[in-house]
Amino acid sequence: MKRFIRLLGVAMAGLLALSPATAFAEATPDVTVGDVVATPVAEDSDAAEEIELPVPTLGVQINGDMLDFTDAEPVIENNRVFVPFRAVFEGLGASEIAYVADSQTVSATKGDTTVTFTIGDPNITITDASGTRTETTDAASFVKQDRTYVPVRFAAQALGCTVGWDANTTTAILIDKEALVPEDATFEIMGRLAEFEKQFTETNQAITGTMTMSATDAMGETPKEVFKGDLTLAGITNATKVEMKADAKLDFSALTAEIPAEDLATMAETLAALESFDMTFLADMDSGKMYFASPLLTTFAGTEENTYLELNFKELMDSMGMDWTSLIQVAKDYDYAGIIKGMVETIPTDNSYGAAASIEAIQMMVGLYSDQAFTKTNTGYTSTYTADMDGANSVCTMNLLGDEKAFTGYEMTMTAGYEKEPMMTMNMKQDGADITMQMDMNLLGFGSFTMDCAMNYAPSDKAPQVTPPAGAKIVTFEELLGL
Repeated sequence: MKRFIRLLGVAMAGLLALSPATAFAEATPDVTVGDVVATPVAEDSDAAEEIELPVPTLGVQINGDMLDFTDAEPVIENNRVFVPFRAVFEGLGASEIAYVADSQTVSATKGDTTVTFTIGDPNITITDASGTRTETTDAASFVKQDRTYVPVRFAAQALGCTVGWDANTTTAILIDKEALVPEDATFEIMGRLAEFEKQFTETNQAITGTMTMSATDAMGETPKEVFKGDLTLAGITNATKVEMKADAKLDFSALTAEIPAEDLATMAETLAALESFDMTFLADMDSGKMYFASPLLTTFAGTEENTYLELNFKELMDSMGMDWTSLIQVAKDYDYAGIIKGMVETIPTDNSYGAAASIEAIQMMVGLYSDQAFTKTNTGYTSTYTADMDGANSVCTMNLLGDEKAFTGYEMTMTAGYEKEPMMTMNMKQDGADITMQMDMNLLGFGSFTMDCAMNYAPSDKAPQVTPPAGAKIVTFEELLGL
């Protein structure tokens, strides 16, 4: 299920989106395992001498994929991670790998770079376009059970890769940034789509629409309706600001007909709150602040009336080392190449799960949005990107509508599933000023959810108001969670 969620997140990142590190740079984290090998036990614990701590399972992830070691596993020596040389160099895409027994040297060549280790010697020789140099490491290669091991950090960095360490999963993270985006990748076609989109972002636009939705419970012998209803949407948007309000009316009559009267009495307040409510969503992409307000916050979170929940995405991204201001500026300019470059430079190096998800998102954007991904059709251009991993799969198709001179809209379709079971289908289309979206979700035996939305843009002389009104109480997301 985690893999499905990751694929779904990657696909959504692609929807929302509409150079190697210097070797041995000080900013690159060491692949050390001192905090993982042992777990502290209180000195006065009677069980201290009885506990045998398990040896952590070591893994190596290269550009989001776990490296498969067939006959020799990574090992820890002197608080450093070592790997069988052939497996890691092949995983890094080296074209020539050699071991010379007489000199006990290991060498690997990738592109115009050749790296050479001598067993037992902490020095590494690197030959590339700039010449030959020697780097001294604090971890020499060695032989164990007829297998030659090299320090994973220095081996990878010598070939121009960024290296990190996930202590939670005991995984070395290797990122070959140059391999993520082809040198010839261009984004002129998506740039033409951006010209079409600018008419709805460079000026204030009133957006109105309706949304119908329904949910079913499939855990019984026959599927049962949980609710059905609709939302009325109205707001003002521009390139960086959103002011949106929604009024929801939900019908739970099918559900309540199945509930005994005594149980229904205990649910009366909750159902009443859900049958009719309103929501307000405000967003200022320049500041990174977003606000959500609804009587549901009072009903289910116990907040005061007229409370706005604040989420500060700029603060969050900045704390992760991502320059929010630069990313927003790139998005304003519809610079897809810049967006992807920014994503490459901010791949996390301390979280293997996050690194894999980021890399998949990058690969999807290149595979879906680059000029090389599109094929000319009678109605415009089309591209398709497919992702499949360990049973989880997704397919995204992008259709750009128009001719050689200009685009008039686009259509994106995404399907996702797990173990051959379809889990989600989503279709989003913009034709001129009209937007439609349909989504069907199958919750693998638990139930289903469907949504159908239609919206329309129209020029407006009003600007979005993206700060809560005077007198409103503001609660941050952290405060709401008690963090």
